[in-house]
Amino acid sequence: MQNPALWSVTRRELIAMTVGVLLYAGITGVTSFANLGEAIGGDIRPAIAIPIFFGFVFGPIVGFVVGAGGNMLYDAYAGWLQFPLSPGTGNILTDLVIGLLLNWEIGNGLIGLIPGLRALSHRRYYTWREQIWALLFLTAGIVIGVGFAAFTDIFLYPNANLNTFWIQFLPIVRVNLLNALLLVPLLLFNYARLDWD
Repeated sequence: MQNPALWSVTRRELIAMTVGVLLYAGITGVTSFANLGEAIGGDIRPAIAIPIFFGFVFGPIVGFVVGAGGNMLYDAYAGWLQFPLSPGTGNILTDLVIGLLLNWEIGNGLIGLIPGLRALSHRRYYTWREQIWALLFLTAGIVIGVGFAAFTDIFLYPNANLNTFWIQFLPIVRVNLLNALLLVPLLLFNYARLDWD
């Protein structure tokens, strides 16, 4: 049974988005020194568990905003964002997407949104079966989110090709999966046992 409240944005969701964005950006900043040498702009990121967890708990909208907003906030802090793009491509939309890394921000948003889809029908994770479903959704979120971002780079950067896609996709998915598979089940298991009454 779907919970339509998970598609709405109330004060509770706004607070969750704010806390999630700040947590994701802050934890990413603390661990950003651990670069993946094999992936351009990739790093070991335990913070990836934050948008996934917020998606499972608060729904797809919160998961998306925490993923996209947290990543954008960190990218702005780290100096990765550049707009106007110099030199520009001649297309303002392409310059905007490249300069603000919007494809990567959307990809991180998808990492939180897809687990949030599970929250539409299921909110607690007590059993092994429920945890396995959660792992399937978080895996899909990471693969689709990173895949979207890395694949769209092919259309944005003149030197990018399928080889570039694989160079980014495989190590980032591998490290994000490792972090998420270790942290998200613990967060969900313990969150399900909190007494919110």
